[in-house]
Amino acid sequence: MNTVYEKILNGEYPDVEEFCEILGRDIPLLYEMKYTAQDEHWHAEGDVHIHTDMVLDEVYALLEEEAADLSDNRKVALVLAALLHDICKPICTVEKEINGEVRLTCPRHEEKGRHYLVSRLMAVDLPYEVIRDVLALVGNHQYPRHLVLDNAGIASYKRLARRVDFELLYWLELADMRGRE
Repeated sequence: MNTVYEKILNGEYPDVEEFCEILGRDIPLLYEMKYTAQDEHWHAEGDVHIHTDMVLDEVYALLEEEAADLSDNRKVALVLAALLHDICKPICTVEKEINGEVRLTCPRHEEKGRHYLVSRLMAVDLPYEVIRDVLALVGNHQYPRHLVLDNAGIASYKRLARRVDFELLYWLELADMRGRE
């Protein structure tokens, strides 16, 4: 099994810099996160790199406590999803005027991220279940917010539950919200 898998299971939790060293050749957009600004309204902490590091820290804390009982594959999937959830922000971030103010947005970064990662994750030595869960989490990590904001009905939540591991999505969303200022 690959070093990422083993490191995570051994509790040697890599930060973004270490992930860049380990996975950067296979996932080159990891290097671009440092140069990708985010909208200050949602991300006062700064660029995507900083946010991702904060999200990883939150996931690691969850794995030590509330999410400690996850299976090995699910732990690795959660960590990698935290690392990669905003992977396409470097190529999706644009300025847009919203209510007379210029803001940064990243339309469809989750969907583009899933597509970007398919072949790249296949190049990394990971179990199929981990790759499947990471792709589902990255591709769907914005949906819970949309469902709440749109006051969606139960059918929408059920559709989402068929596409992604709901417990992992919950942990990822919690870390994503906590991993920002």
